[in-house]
Amino acid sequence: MSRIIPIHLGESELDKVGSMVIAIVIVVIGVKKLFNQMLYIILLCTAFSVAQIPNTQIANASFKSSLCSPNNEVCKWDVSQTATGAKLTIAEALMEPCNESGGYEILLLDSKCNQNLSIHQNSNILIKGNNRKPTIWQATEQTPCIILLRQGNLTLENIGFNFTFRTDPIESIIPSNGLISIGDEQYRPSLTVHNCIFHSFSYDTQDLQYHIKVDHAAKLEVINSDFTGMDSEELYNQSFIHVKYCREIILKQCKFKNAKFKTGKKKGVNSFKDVLGSYRSL
Repeated sequence: MSRIIPIHLGESELDKVGSMVIAIVIVVIGVKKLFNQMLYIILLCTAFSVAQIPNTQIANASFKSSLCSPNNEVCKWDVSQTATGAKLTIAEALMEPCNESGGYEILLLDSKCNQNLSIHQNSNILIKGNNRKPTIWQATEQTPCIILLRQGNLTLENIGFNFTFRTDPIESIIPSNGLISIGDEQYRPSLTVHNCIFHSFSYDTQDLQYHIKVDHAAKLEVINSDFTGMDSEELYNQSFIHVKYCREIILKQCKFKNAKFKTGKKKGVNSFKDVLGSYRSL
């Protein structure tokens, strides 16, 4: 049971209490006003910062922030045929020296990328399509593959890889063997593919064509990517992923469609673990 204890204050005491109450109210109002001003400044700066980000990059802001953390700085380069200040080719960007721990981050600004790339350097490299739709990457000149990775750690993100058909001077498919080739017996490179699309092309050839070919690599990791064949009823001389001598293979949330699958088996290989370690053809 609570009790109310009356307190009797004289006129002078009431004046003092009134002055204290007024002072406290003034301080609270002053702090509140200062807080509102600081909050306004913070919101204004945040709005200004967001306004400086191009529309095509807003969707990727969360991914870039992790790459730009103080513990994982990167050397950033834009690649475009039209943007001011951008490199014309990926190879030109990789020729620039980079001492950052995160390596290179190369953004493909155009909707299409027409070039071949050979990588033979001990670096961490991210090549990423910078638009909402995957950047279409294809070769315009005859070459065995679009990307040849012999050394380093390469990550490809938000890119669609295509074969093309040429009739002049003779009928031929470009590239002639495959889209991506990775491997070297000495350097053992690694490849990570994220959110990419691989398309097949119907062409009568006796040579094996592949989307990704791995021969003597440390690691292949393919995440959330699609591989599309030409027909689900007939066998073509094409391979989605052709792996030989790879220490680690990771496939996550990938789709393989419009194809009839045949698994190759090397003589003397009896277990799935041995197949992945020595030879695996999808």
